[in-house]
Amino acid sequence: YSDYESGDAAQYHSQANGSTTQRVEEDQEPLLFLGYHRVWHPGSHTLFLASYFDDTFRRRDPGSIVPVIDRNASGAITGVNPFTFDLNYQRKLQGFSAELQQIFKTDQSTIIGGARYQWAEVDTFARLDRLGTAFPPVFSTPPANQNVSPDLDRFSVYGYHYYQLTEKLMSYFGASAETQRYPENTEIPPVSSNEKTKAQVSPKFGLRYRPLDQTTLRAAYSKSLGGVFFDQSIRLEPTQMAGFVNAYRSILPESAAGILPGAEQDIAGMAWDQQLGPKTFLTLSGQWLHSDGARSLGTFDFSSLPANLANTPQSLDYEERSLLLSFNRLIDPWFFAGANYRLSYASLDTTLNRIPTTVLPTGNAQRDATLNQIQMFAGIQHPSGFFARAEGVYNRQSHEGTIRPANESLWQWNLWAGYRFWQRRAEMSAGILNISDQDYQLHPIHYYNELPRERTFTARFRLSF
Repeated sequence: YSDYESGDAAQYHSQANGSTTQRVEEDQEPLLFLGYHRVWHPGSHTLFLASYFDDTFRRRDPGSIVPVIDRNASGAITGVNPFTFDLNYQRKLQGFSAELQQIFKTDQSTIIGGARYQWAEVDTFARLDRLGTAFPPVFSTPPANQNVSPDLDRFSVYGYHYYQLTEKLMSYFGASAETQRYPENTEIPPVSSNEKTKAQVSPKFGLRYRPLDQTTLRAAYSKSLGGVFFDQSIRLEPTQMAGFVNAYRSILPESAAGILPGAEQDIAGMAWDQQLGPKTFLTLSGQWLHSDGARSLGTFDFSSLPANLANTPQSLDYEERSLLLSFNRLIDPWFFAGANYRLSYASLDTTLNRIPTTVLPTGNAQRDATLNQIQMFAGIQHPSGFFARAEGVYNRQSHEGTIRPANESLWQWNLWAGYRFWQRRAEMSAGILNISDQDYQLHPIHYYNELPRERTFTARFRLSF
């Protein structure tokens, strides 16, 4: 069960760009999961997972912006202009997922095979209104009043083989084949009842090598097909190869560009894990993420009176390359400390395929940014259950490309304290975040944990089972 309400919760480089009129509500009830695990004999396991979910998402925004495409008598595009509408939107998603998996395990190898089918009906209502006095009066009354019910279904079969080649070398091989049918556009009004189909075979492989008892080298590469709503989140299929995540709903940050359904994804990574003595751990890793896909954006097409409902295609190509250095030290049984440094470069190319750049220069845009992040922390964990932690977080972002927001650099400092009990199943904690009371401007082309924009007190009670 989930009941969620908010305003515009997307990340922006400048909060002034966020909507002050948008209101969002989302209810998820019920969310049902049924699992079964059968052990036939040691090393032979059969697993089954079935789920049902009901999700209702509502959005109201009297300041919603929709592009209107102007055409001349010959049909050529002569202009693209933003118009303001009063949006009333609701999407009801009802669906199920079923997956069967078989595991065979011996001393040297593990074989995993399975199949998964997912289906959902996406009932979408979208109404766009304008004030009766709004100029120019070139729209119907209302301009858009749509009810569409496209389907989403996805079928996947997969197989994985983990094999201990030698005492020091472990190999990981896998592949998945899947087909996906999904709505063309139920997210960006005016919406569409059309559906798209995509199919892909995705190879995956990895290696883990331990030349020394305290040294581990890892490498992995995988392809995958991005999700639309829930389809990448509910699964038994393995989600890692040699310690690298290979299953994302979206590699492209949704705050930067929104949902990109059915994107083709490439993931590669290498890592060196080193234990320096019994209490010190060091990791150096590099990763490459790539996402390529297309979607449709809702527009009005002013080729005749009244303006027609339309959709225009957009291509998005996203890449992130990152380097991570992590250091952790257990000082004694009570105290610990550590530091992380991450350097990442991200680029996003967006193209409105049917709109000439002479008409809309920003339709084809390139954004590039480099983000330096440092996290330092130290804390205490007492056997009685008391714990405390202090941390400093540094972010510095610089920009290139055709769109170049201002650079940003900031430190934030946080303090936490709390108590764990019931064999660590329960936790009470309180903290002060952003002690220096510093705001920031980070572009969401990079994924980053949401930071408080002012000095914030937080309290939490958590149960873990």
